[in-house]
Amino acid sequence: MVGQDNSVVTSLLKPGRIFLPIFLGLSVTAYIFFSKFDPNLFTKFSWSNQTTLWLFIALSMLVVRDLSYMIRIRVLTDYELTWKRSFIVIMLWEFASALAPGMIGGGFFSPCLF
Repeated sequence: MVGQDNSVVTSLLKPGRIFLPIFLGLSVTAYIFFSKFDPNLFTKFSWSNQTTLWLFIALSMLVVRDLSYMIRIRVLTDYELTWKRSFIVIMLWEFASALAPGMIGGGFFSPCLF
């Protein structure tokens, strides 16, 4: 996109082109969710202190993993990236990995995020 006119890029990013796929995706998700929803399944779950503990541990591990990635990105860039920028890079990295997992080519996106 370097050297391209901004009007070309903004014409490609019209609100209709952005909101239509979002609307379609959310409507299909809502249809699938509500057509298969069974409230009786929630009675099989029991919430306890142990459940809360393990959810807290799982969320803590996600935070530790992302902080470790942020430190790694900062070290690899000789600390030129700020903490905020390294957080943005990691979140984009996670998003790209969710869209295209490594087994189908998602590994390509991770170096491109710098």
